[in-house]
Amino acid sequence: MSKRDKYGWGIDFPDGSRGFISYTDLKFFTEEFEEEFVLCQPHEFLKIYNMSLPALITAHSSLIKNLKERIEYPKVEFGSCFRRMSNSSEELVYSHKFKNPPVDVLDINKFYMPKKEVSSGMFSPRMEHYYLCDGEIYYHMGYGFGPQGKSFIQVKGEIALRALCLFFGIKQPNHIKGYPKKLKDSEILYELTETVAVGPQLNTTQEILGTWHYLNTLLEIRLQEVKKAGGTMGHKVGSLKDQQIKLRELFKSL
Repeated sequence: MSKRDKYGWGIDFPDGSRGFISYTDLKFFTEEFEEEFVLCQPHEFLKIYNMSLPALITAHSSLIKNLKERIEYPKVEFGSCFRRMSNSSEELVYSHKFKNPPVDVLDINKFYMPKKEVSSGMFSPRMEHYYLCDGEIYYHMGYGFGPQGKSFIQVKGEIALRALCLFFGIKQPNHIKGYPKKLKDSEILYELTETVAVGPQLNTTQEILGTWHYLNTLLEIRLQEVKKAGGTMGHKVGSLKDQQIKLRELFKSL
């Protein structure tokens, strides 16, 4: 097994380019960066996950298989997700279908951690900016009446738009008026994971473990209170604690 096969899965992109996706942190690489792909594998992820590489590959294999399939064979129609808002040559803006979309582009946050800026206030809309590639996902949560009361999602930037299309299995437009395609498909997803923080599953796992540790601490205090009071619920509280510990171990293995 070559190092390429050991650490990641090859992807054949719709435009004929080829790249790889890392098993450990879902980072994309192009063929031109194959050496970097092999050298930068984050072995610290294996230590923090407390998993061997084969175990981590098994844990991520279903996710990567589905991701690889939708990248190589996109099935979602572009027009069912996006509509162009601006014909300006200075800024490319597409609105994203807000109600019951076939794909929710905000789900990118489940895989990566784009730089995020939020602005909101009492009795005013909430505005979230998720920056990636050459643009952003802009999420406006309306408040009140009039234009500011409407909620909507916009995608800005040609590379950002194409990256989201590739990642979520949406058919890219062959041509975008005023915006000739700058990069190969493999380069677009490489650019995506170069501009966001990778490894969100790790942070999510750490947060879950911290929460369960806190709950177990509270449960231990409650157990001691019941025992001191001579109550009859001690065995039930103890059983609940066992369940908490088992769940904590389950989360730890994810």
